[in-house]
Amino acid sequence: TQPKSVTWCVLGSAAKARAAMRQGEAVASAVAIARDCVNEPPSRMNPSQMATIARREARRLGLTCKVLSKPQLEKLGMHAMLSVSRGSASPPKLVHLTYKPKGSAKGRKKIVLVGKGVTFDSGGLNLKPSSAMLTMKCDMGGSAAVLAAICGLAQLGCKHEVHAVLGLVENMTGSNAYKPGDILDTYSGKTVEVGNTDAEGRLVLCDVLSWVSKTMKPDAIVDVATLTGAIVVALGTDASGLFARDDRLRDGLLKGAAAAGERWWPMPLYEEYLALLQHGPADLHNIGGRWGGAITAALFLGEFVPRSIPWAHVDIAGPAFAEKDCAESQEGGTGAGAAGLIRWIEAL
Repeated sequence: TQPKSVTWCVLGSAAKARAAMRQGEAVASAVAIARDCVNEPPSRMNPSQMATIARREARRLGLTCKVLSKPQLEKLGMHAMLSVSRGSASPPKLVHLTYKPKGSAKGRKKIVLVGKGVTFDSGGLNLKPSSAMLTMKCDMGGSAAVLAAICGLAQLGCKHEVHAVLGLVENMTGSNAYKPGDILDTYSGKTVEVGNTDAEGRLVLCDVLSWVSKTMKPDAIVDVATLTGAIVVALGTDASGLFARDDRLRDGLLKGAAAAGERWWPMPLYEEYLALLQHGPADLHNIGGRWGGAITAALFLGEFVPRSIPWAHVDIAGPAFAEKDCAESQEGGTGAGAAGLIRWIEAL
């Protein structure tokens, strides 16, 4: 049975208690958006459907929402992202949500959140084992998290300008699927040789990161992605790996995650490991070998963000999907990353 009423006993003023409850309600409702997106079956939650959900939430909260379709992405030159989607009957989408606060712009920052949105990942022609595909509807957990974060921040009346950009594709095995050995042009102008079609998330994100860096000139970029199995090997299923080139950004994100009750662990970006991605006929290879896979994946992404822009990458591959019920969530999508982002931006 459902309780008829709940009584709160708190220390301090009633006004502070009400403010805390409003914040908790906003964060919880945002996390629920991310969980609901992840929990939809992949036959329903394709790139077009996720774009529809983003539009719906934008209307509800007064956000600006732009959706770029395949012809527009082709015109922009996002060929890496488009290549990942080539084997799917569901066309790719890029969703750009914008929240701008009212009032004075004094002290206002522009924050860009970027989410990996592979709504289903078969592995492409480097096909995943069948058991590994069972939870691959969660491979858009990064996009779900950044969508949830901007919704929560809008509900809270955040004082900063926030953009959420979702790169949405399916990675399938159709007759036009991209292939190992392909060399892809990217939005940045760099070329990438495909060593494995199951290292697809970084190919989506590299174009999106280059685009937001060039067109938005933000104060900081944070991307969130279920990017590597290697981070799960390193940290297990309860923690996300945080990679950052900027110490202040890293420390702020760690505090935000801790305040939200999320486990984010700082990981290194050893520049010498970049050499593992620099072989063959293209500027970069999309895989770096067996060892340090989460680090080389992060270093790959970093090559598409100018050093002048503070940037961080959060690999949520471990906690994004719970394979059994736990204290914090039921089996399924957890909304990992959303609450941590909200608490970080609120504290700026």
